[in-house]
Amino acid sequence: MKRLISVFAFILVATAINAQTARDIKVEIGAGYSPFYFTYVDDGYNKQFDVAAYAEGRYYLTDHFAVGAKVDFKTGPSVTKNDGYLPYLDVLALAEYNLLPSKAVNPFISLGAGPAVGFKPYNTPVLLSISPRVGLELFRHLRLSATATFPTNFVGVDSTYFDACFCVGFVF
Repeated sequence: MKRLISVFAFILVATAINAQTARDIKVEIGAGYSPFYFTYVDDGYNKQFDVAAYAEGRYYLTDHFAVGAKVDFKTGPSVTKNDGYLPYLDVLALAEYNLLPSKAVNPFISLGAGPAVGFKPYNTPVLLSISPRVGLELFRHLRLSATATFPTNFVGVDSTYFDACFCVGFVF
């Protein structure tokens, strides 16, 4: 009888650990647009259109709290001169809080921070990007969110930009 109880307990624990591991890690892929993309040039702020695509991985420490990383690819105007568009890559470490994780509609908030790098041979600013986000997760797979990005210039870049991006993501 003890052996049967031990085998049953082992199967129960192994199943619980396997289910816990599958639930703890989530990957999200999404895209968005920013009608509010501003860059500061010599004569003031310029408003420009921006598009974004992102991939994100999260590890849930509890049902409500997750940590992870996000790679955000954007196109936008140069932050040092008004010389056209160039791509930017934000690599962010993030923390997220889910308000109603077991519900069909789950509001969440998150905060990310990390480097933002612009690609151009003669103009490669490296910025520290701070990125708060609010949104809704619908049916545990579809995410609608609004993200703001506030890069700071700590390596001699003459000006900075900021944007608000509306995104749609799919969670695996």
